[in-house]
Amino acid sequence: MGTRAIYTFEDATDERHIFVHYDGYPKGAAAYFKQWLDAGVSWTIPRFEADEAAAGFVAAIKTGAGNVRIAGARFSYSDVEFGYRLFMRGDALHVQCATFVFWGAAPAENIIFDGPMTEFLDKAAEIQADAYAAA
Repeated sequence: MGTRAIYTFEDATDERHIFVHYDGYPKGAAAYFKQWLDAGVSWTIPRFEADEAAAGFVAAIKTGAGNVRIAGARFSYSDVEFGYRLFMRGDALHVQCATFVFWGAAPAENIIFDGPMTEFLDKAAEIQADAYAAA
């Protein structure tokens, strides 16, 4: 499915943005997160550095030309449907999931999930159903 998403990796001093062209709905994002975390290509949590985590994410999920790109900013692409922010809260990886709206003067986000990564992985199907029901 061609649902586009932006993934932002944030630490105390930096943030990096990754655009993914396909499967950006919450169930697809959960699959990407699991693939990334299982790949062992980033530091083991609780060590988390935005640039290193973003590089590992790309290494784990990129399958071909054009499907994954480094973005200059969170709103670099106007056809994004979902956005994800990953950051540490205490010793746990945390994720926010938002729907994007690009109509009007400035893009806006509507946060639909804010919690630990483990909870997001467990509830991705429910989060997705709620997001599309609200649309």
